[in-house]
Amino acid sequence: MKSDDEKTELTEELKAAFNLFDRDGQGMVYTKDLKAILYSLGVKVSKKQVGSLLQRKGKDGYAMLDFSEFSMVVKDAVRRRVVDDGDEELFHILDVEGVGYITLASLKQATTELGETFNAEDLREILQEGATDPQVGISKEKFLRIMRAARRQFAGNVVSS
Repeated sequence: MKSDDEKTELTEELKAAFNLFDRDGQGMVYTKDLKAILYSLGVKVSKKQVGSLLQRKGKDGYAMLDFSEFSMVVKDAVRRRVVDDGDEELFHILDVEGVGYITLASLKQATTELGETFNAEDLREILQEGATDPQVGISKEKFLRIMRAARRQFAGNVVSS
């Protein structure tokens, strides 16, 4: 059972992706954009799988969906999404200490090993931006959410260009 926070977070994530593709601000997205929207949410599906999602929810043949319809069609796929292996791998590279968090010390060590130069203040800012508790560090779950958000932002930039 999902907690209220997890449900709220999922709804907010779906709303952000929906708004990104609601080009004219009318509260509708094109079904032809569902594959790209799902990708921006970290779900990789084929065109055929998108058709199947629409069909299972009785929305095949629809050209556009409002947020409620969109949410009904995609929410199960988003809940079942598999974390991108590259994101997991990057987290483990940055979690040098192997404690399940990206700490200031591990961030310093990883960036040095990767040949990047950041001063301590820059690294602290990165942690404060991404960490729920900057004293502890960035958790794996938070890191993966940040990566999904970055993918959504990238997808939005591609859509608007």
